[in-house]
Amino acid sequence: MVDFFAFFDLERKFHIDEAELKKRYFQKSKEFHPDFFQNDPDKYDEALELSSINNTGYKTLKSFDGRLKYILELEGFLSGNQELPQSFLMEMMDVNEAIMELQMGELNDAGESVLLEVKNRESQLESRNKRLSKQFDEESDKETRKDILNQLKENYLKQKYVLRMKENIDKFASF
Repeated sequence: MVDFFAFFDLERKFHIDEAELKKRYFQKSKEFHPDFFQNDPDKYDEALELSSINNTGYKTLKSFDGRLKYILELEGFLSGNQELPQSFLMEMMDVNEAIMELQMGELNDAGESVLLEVKNRESQLESRNKRLSKQFDEESDKETRKDILNQLKENYLKQKYVLRMKENIDKFASF
């Protein structure tokens, strides 16, 4: 896996200077543009590859959510066990049941309250991600950083779950 932070010569952090990232992206876009190497097949192929890395890296790092997922992948936290805590799934059971009732048309006016519940949960998870990611960026102790990444992983997986719930509501609710 290519380390996009190293590619752009940026510190591996969740909160980066996005303007600096954009500046480096444009610099590398000019530097690696394949049109400059059309007369040299080897350099042309290399420029194509570096240009692709540049584009993918920028797309990945330009948003907080992209950096969150990417850092978790880079650090090996999204490989292996990706189970959600049972306590979280139990908390979501009532919301899931309400979504199923919406799908079957049994909840006439309750769709907005279910959507509000999901949006509130989503907002709480986003706030927690921001808080934890700032702690990670400021922390130097390796074990503490690992613990924070574990918490971010769990929160990230919860966010994905809540997003799927929100998509289900949007799909079946008409209010």
